[in-house]
Amino acid sequence: MNTKLQKLLDTLLKIIIVILLIPIFINYYSGNGANSNGNRNLASITNEISPSVFMIIKKPISKNSTPNMANIYVDSDGEKWTKGTAFAITEDGYLLTASHVIEGSSELYAVQFDEHGKEKKIPINNYRKTGFQDLAILDIATATKPVIITKEKNKISVGSKIGFLGFSYPNKNELILHDGIISNSSLKTDYLGMPGEYKIHSFVNYGNSGGPVFLAEKNEVIGFVIARETASQMNQLSLININQNDPNKILLEIQNRQNQIYNLLAGEISRTTQMGIGIVVGINKEVVNTIVENFNNSK
Repeated sequence: MNTKLQKLLDTLLKIIIVILLIPIFINYYSGNGANSNGNRNLASITNEISPSVFMIIKKPISKNSTPNMANIYVDSDGEKWTKGTAFAITEDGYLLTASHVIEGSSELYAVQFDEHGKEKKIPINNYRKTGFQDLAILDIATATKPVIITKEKNKISVGSKIGFLGFSYPNKNELILHDGIISNSSLKTDYLGMPGEYKIHSFVNYGNSGGPVFLAEKNEVIGFVIARETASQMNQLSLININQNDPNKILLEIQNRQNQIYNLLAGEISRTTQMGIGIVVGINKEVVNTIVENFNNSK
């Protein structure tokens, strides 16, 4: 074979390879495609689920309470609220969240934001905590786009890739995406035969509670965030009255104060240094249908 023919064949081969690779690159970088196995990419799934996710804000019953500053949302009027996350499960305004997100509230709203970040607050007047440990259903009485709930009744396999959405950024209206994997699944099933709990290898922050957890390669919600694991809980610093006349008592109380400050700092470092483990309550379509039915019957 002469040299010119060989070069021509090499060139044709390179062109064929490029032509074959183009669809693969388009599919990989596109936000709307699926791979050859029918799996979706994380970006396209997030775009579909995001319109179904709401910020939940509440005012504590006690005005003297001091909520964690990492979990505060300041609205357009300058009012401060404690926040969490919820997601739509029906077309007529039913939302699912963690029950601790709504506990102890004197005022409760669902919030969505337009493309310019302008808030729309929707009062929540009808809600119910279920018999399950940390699950609540809310009715905002407006049209919503429901997420797709998995029909899978068995445990999601350890190692499965997941994503979850939540309003976890302090004092912002930004919906944040996290990703990770299922690192452990509880063997027990609880209320209504729900698929128990999952531990996820990912960082969960304040505001993520109630946020939907979905399979990273399939538009199916498999649960919602309820907690995160930390090394320990923060120690509380009590105020000490040092209005004493006895110098020895003053010195002793100052030493006690120093010890408390040390414990507080050590506890805070331990609390904020996460273990990278989140706790997720598993759900499926059958369970959600039962929850909705029970809620309708309780009205």
